[in-house]
Amino acid sequence: MTSVPLSPPACPLCGAREGRRVGVRGNHEYPGADRNAEPHLVTNALRCSRCDLFYVESLSDESAKLEQAYYADADLYPGMGAAASAAALARLRLIEKCVPRGTLLDVGAGKGEFVNAASAAGWEATGLEPSAGLARHAAGSGARVRQGYADATDPAPAGGFDVITLIHVLEHVQNPIDLLRSVRSLLKPDGMIFVEVPNCDSYFLRFVEAYYRARHLNWSPRLSPFHAPFHRMGYTPRSLRFALSGGGYAATESGTFAGFDRDCGLGGSAGPFEGLARRFLSRSLDLLGNRELLYAMASPQGLDSPRLG
Repeated sequence: MTSVPLSPPACPLCGAREGRRVGVRGNHEYPGADRNAEPHLVTNALRCSRCDLFYVESLSDESAKLEQAYYADADLYPGMGAAASAAALARLRLIEKCVPRGTLLDVGAGKGEFVNAASAAGWEATGLEPSAGLARHAAGSGARVRQGYADATDPAPAGGFDVITLIHVLEHVQNPIDLLRSVRSLLKPDGMIFVEVPNCDSYFLRFVEAYYRARHLNWSPRLSPFHAPFHRMGYTPRSLRFALSGGGYAATESGTFAGFDRDCGLGGSAGPFEGLARRFLSRSLDLLGNRELLYAMASPQGLDSPRLG
């Protein structure tokens, strides 16, 4: 097991070295994991005391190789899964509360499911996807997705966009504030971005963490289990506001909602009764709010220093 160094690594969001260890994250350290998986990939999860970001202590070279292979193979990449339609409609409802239908760019479009759903709903939707293999798969499904990056090295798509979406992107990138600043140039002056990330401080994950502690397991559920695609960091409402402010945005609406096709996260095989009990527990936690998925609609503002409010 690894240990926290005397000086924790700098937080990738705010740069502070105020990370507090919250548990171990690895490819053996979660319910249902293959304990014989090789190599054993393990690191510490930390929580920044300054901006409230969860982040990993390190990622090995082997992790990078596995992640590259994952994104290169469309068969390995699960996409949005069986709940794709419900998930897409829920997101579009949130977006359309703030912006009328128009042009939409999905950054990190994957297999193109959201682009197709937005197009079917009346949006002029396109996507950017870094993986050439996934971009080809998306194009084959009829989605207007091309391979590319939303940064200064990639030519901006023609015209400005009314909405840019980053759905489960910011937890994977190394420099989230740089990415947020890059996509500002692709927006219309009155455009907005929609960001969705896992809520690493949800009541659901707090319950799972307490369950691990009760079993004397030093595991952290605050970041995804250690398998591709790896989550380099995880957000809370406070750290997401910090990232948006650093990227030059002000959130106009934010909130949480429940995950789609989720498991209760407690692991092990479950009979019909136990499975029903787990689903009841999971849905009951929804009533308390602070759910598993965190979103924000934000409009571009001046590029000020990030605020910790």
